[in-house]
Amino acid sequence: MIAFFNSTLKCILKGRAAVFSGSLEQYKYQNFRESLIRGCFYLFTPIYALMTLITIIYPIHEVPIKWTWAEFLINYQGGFVRRGLLGEILFQLQPVIPGVVAASIIVFFCYCLFTYFALKLLSDIPLVVFAFFVFSPSGFLFPVYEPAVFARKEIFSFLAFTLVILTYIKYSDYRVKVCSFLVLYTIATLINDAAVLFAPLAACLLVLSMREEKKHLRVTVLCALLFYVVALGSVIFFSINPHYDPSGIVKSWSPYFPNIGTGPALDYLNKGLGTYLTETSHKAASWNLFTGPFLVDFCLAFLPIILLLLHSTHLKFFRTLRTNEPLLFLSTIGSLLAPLILFCCQDWGRWIYIISMHTFIFLSTLENFGLVAYKEIPAMSKYQWKICALFFLYYVILWRMPHLRLYGERW
Repeated sequence: MIAFFNSTLKCILKGRAAVFSGSLEQYKYQNFRESLIRGCFYLFTPIYALMTLITIIYPIHEVPIKWTWAEFLINYQGGFVRRGLLGEILFQLQPVIPGVVAASIIVFFCYCLFTYFALKLLSDIPLVVFAFFVFSPSGFLFPVYEPAVFARKEIFSFLAFTLVILTYIKYSDYRVKVCSFLVLYTIATLINDAAVLFAPLAACLLVLSMREEKKHLRVTVLCALLFYVVALGSVIFFSINPHYDPSGIVKSWSPYFPNIGTGPALDYLNKGLGTYLTETSHKAASWNLFTGPFLVDFCLAFLPIILLLLHSTHLKFFRTLRTNEPLLFLSTIGSLLAPLILFCCQDWGRWIYIISMHTFIFLSTLENFGLVAYKEIPAMSKYQWKICALFFLYYVILWRMPHLRLYGERW
């Protein structure tokens, strides 16, 4: 009896020790991940603050800074015009706080919030993939590598995307998720019209996040959301008065910014889609100076995504989705490909950055929903680590993806 009691006690103690050991390892791992997120956040925050300060000091004097601020200010002409929500807010705040200062505060906090939320969403991916994406010239460092794209309106598209995903994770009721999607993407699209191209991707994520007992509602919810996205996009892109004179936007801001330079911005508003298609096809014919280098940039930008797919069960998930729910599979693939329409315009480097950012966050979010899992990466020798470190340094330091390349000239 005593022997039985002793053996039972030993088993219990061993079990408790195993549980304690497991929790300790899990605690250490979680603590390391949180420290990594905080470290990256503390790294990017002062960088973004410094760049914001520079844009305040030189708001309308030199390219590319003046083009950045012009993009925020050209939207206002007595009401909502194109992407006029932010322009309207800045114009109404102008008597209280200067537009440049107000825009700086808004943009800085948006960059900080997006960086923190995105890092939280990416916290569970394999460390090597995390490093390759976070420090990729098409990731958080792109506005640093290419200052011409800092303080652009895509930050509102990024922020809306991460906020709706966090809502999907926190709330189980699909009605709350639908409301957050409608509110956030309406606001984001009124600020940045390109956000509507990524709304279908957020809609597919919403449907994928629905619980098993609500699976029968997936198709209904998806069709309703996609119908709303199409209607919103139609209002934004096709309800513009062809006789509208965008120079009136400059007149509304001239009392506050007498030297504002909005030539390139107004030129963009005056051009139609046909003009951009002609110019882009003409540039695409120059393989050595334009198309070829951008294809290299495109492949390098998607290297972290390829690494993520190699070390996860994403491909298996998509095969299963194709078999079980073909409509949802086609909608998801179509949503991933829809933003490629942006390549009709000229800023190819910028579009690569926006597309790769949304795609990577989308794929990593599937793990948060429990739909995919990450494979264990085998241990590497010191020699292999050195090779990977050299390749990583080459990848981060020597590659600088341009925002725009004009026949051999970088901008």
